[in-house]
Amino acid sequence: MTGKKWIIAGVVLVGVLGVAWIANVAYRNCWFCTDQTYFARGANFACSEDAGQQSKGLELLQAAAGLEQQDALIALGELYLGAGPDGFIRQFDRLTSCLEDIASADLSKAQTYFKALRKKADPGATNLYDLALLQKNAVLDAAENGQSAEQLFVKAAAAGNPYALYEVGLYYDQKKDYQRSIDFFTRAYQQVNEVNSAIMLGDYHQYGKGVKKNMTEAVSWYRRAQNALKFTPAHVQRDRTRLGRVIDVRLLIAERKLDRPQQNVAIRYRVEGGLTDYHIYEADNPAAPIGRVQKEAGQIQAVFAGQQQPVSSMNEGLKWVLTQYGRQKFGEAMQFQFIPVE
Repeated sequence: MTGKKWIIAGVVLVGVLGVAWIANVAYRNCWFCTDQTYFARGANFACSEDAGQQSKGLELLQAAAGLEQQDALIALGELYLGAGPDGFIRQFDRLTSCLEDIASADLSKAQTYFKALRKKADPGATNLYDLALLQKNAVLDAAENGQSAEQLFVKAAAAGNPYALYEVGLYYDQKKDYQRSIDFFTRAYQQVNEVNSAIMLGDYHQYGKGVKKNMTEAVSWYRRAQNALKFTPAHVQRDRTRLGRVIDVRLLIAERKLDRPQQNVAIRYRVEGGLTDYHIYEADNPAAPIGRVQKEAGQIQAVFAGQQQPVSSMNEGLKWVLTQYGRQKFGEAMQFQFIPVE
């Protein structure tokens, strides 16, 4: 080969190597990337065994999040959040585990990414549920969003998230709208055997909330809860041992009631005070009040043994105090008859 040909070959080789180098740099730095490409390439680099590529992967994910790419916002939010509240559904566990050595939990950063996700017009059912859960647990501030956690749970349930159905049922339970609670708990259980919903339905049948007391149905629901717990995903119910004990205790109480008919117990009582604030005494112990019902600023509270219960009327508060007293003194398995005395 002549000298001239060697020169031409060298120039071509340098050109090829230069193009290859530029292409490699362009790929590594994502020069022509869309937001989706930033995320995909960042996720690929993040799980490399090379520390430099891991750092580059995190940088690309941050670039994707800067362009409001939804998966990047979720992944980085999860990375900096850490474990999150019980029930939080993590969608990028493998990706975030790859980056744990170079990015530690940082609540402020997590909040930044989740707030950006919350601004999305349609973040999807799972994300709506997770965002609602973060607001419920005060990780995110509802005031900045203009929507309560309950409103987000309702949206998530409407979008098809089964765990949001349970949360909406819990909201109506707190409002004492038991019929609507039953509907949401039943749907949550039917869709994914949601264990907490089965427990609530067992409680409703045991204590007659929204339905007639039925110990057979209560036992049936608690047993369904036991079975559902075995198949509940770990990210939904982390503390299985504790919840298993809760179910076992409830089942034992219901089974004992099923085997032993309820006995009637009469509780004689008197009240002292006015129409909007009175103390309640057991007739046989006039020295010390067993509870109190008070209306203040339009709100009615019943108080027994340090517990406070919002009620809708003074009479409901009276019944609640006497019922709590009766259960404490005589046990759960009794029926109570309340007799006023002068």
